[in-house]
Amino acid sequence: MADKDPASVQTDESTGQPEKSAQELVLVSEVLPDRIPVMPVYPRPVFPHFMLPLTFSGEKFLEIIREAIEKHNGLLGLVMISELNEQNYLASGLHTVGTVARIYRCSQVSEESVQIVVQGLQRFERVRVAVREEPVQLWEVRYHYDDRAVSVEELKPHILAIMASVKELLSVNPLLQEQLKALLQQVSYERPHMLVDLVSSVLTAEPAKLQDLLETFDMRKRCEKLLLLLKQEIEVFQMQDKIHKQIGEKVGRQQKEYFLREQLKAIKKELGLEKDDKTQEIEKFEERLKNLDVPRDVLDVIREEIDKLKMIDTHSPEYHVSRNYLNELTLLPWGVYSKDNININRARKILNSDHYGLDDVKERILEFISTIIKKGSVSGSIICLQGPAGRGQNLGRPLNCQCPRT
Repeated sequence: MADKDPASVQTDESTGQPEKSAQELVLVSEVLPDRIPVMPVYPRPVFPHFMLPLTFSGEKFLEIIREAIEKHNGLLGLVMISELNEQNYLASGLHTVGTVARIYRCSQVSEESVQIVVQGLQRFERVRVAVREEPVQLWEVRYHYDDRAVSVEELKPHILAIMASVKELLSVNPLLQEQLKALLQQVSYERPHMLVDLVSSVLTAEPAKLQDLLETFDMRKRCEKLLLLLKQEIEVFQMQDKIHKQIGEKVGRQQKEYFLREQLKAIKKELGLEKDDKTQEIEKFEERLKNLDVPRDVLDVIREEIDKLKMIDTHSPEYHVSRNYLNELTLLPWGVYSKDNININRARKILNSDHYGLDDVKERILEFISTIIKKGSVSGSIICLQGPAGRGQNLGRPLNCQCPRT
């Protein structure tokens, strides 16, 4: 059984007997045992006075919860993990200070999962591990009750500073507004210990800093540490808000410029001063066709592709494929011919002057020219050349042939 707080005992002057006020009366059901089962929690500690739901999965966790409900009056020690063991969660290293909580509700979520609703009661410190029977761990603990030697008046400056910081935090972090307002409505300045713990429970500080706050038993020091964390929290959210505003302004400016450019395009188009990209592309292809003598079958293909391009949205991948295809078709020199010079001696001289070595390649080209002389045509003859771009232009010189680049 836990020791009584000596600061809570007063003596009646007339009787000499201890005098107890209504706030100092302790029910038998609220007396905390010296031994309690322990459950590791991660990634943040649980503070006294705070009610929250916890979900656990696995037969080992269910056994610990059954142990707490059936043998320990629903009391469970919640201790934050100090060194996480990913292979065996229950074998993780634990801090020595935690919070004893009472299980108020237990609901089966699935066959191996359960959700419990708990409320933190008091801080405790481990004295020793009394029982270690996998998976249940019983700790012998010493409770650190709220220090009532410090009066409300002494803590009033700290509490007022905390409340001012909370209000400032609410103004920069709207996500915490409902949660903090609901918590603050449940407590008053007359219960500073509860107020400090409830504010601590909703902070987004690093787990190590929250654990340090839980392990601070001196009330004045706890208030000072909480004020420091609140200040850091406010600065973080102010910086976050500043970054969001900067990004919002940048995005808004870019969107504004985009809409203005689109409006300018639409106005110029209506006035006939400017045409859209698709129209300009199609007119460019049409202009090229005017100067070319394109075979009828090829022209039909080009016209069909232009009609297709008119129907495709400019943001579609198919639009770029069709545009590139039309660009290549209209760049070919349809109807433009050059007179071939099929003099083998001239060709050999030009090949030797333009290319060093490559005798086998030169002989193959000369054989190709000889075939042209013999047949009188080049139909069906194709030479594939491998090498840097532009080699085809040089190899066209022996025949006095203009080779278009595609």
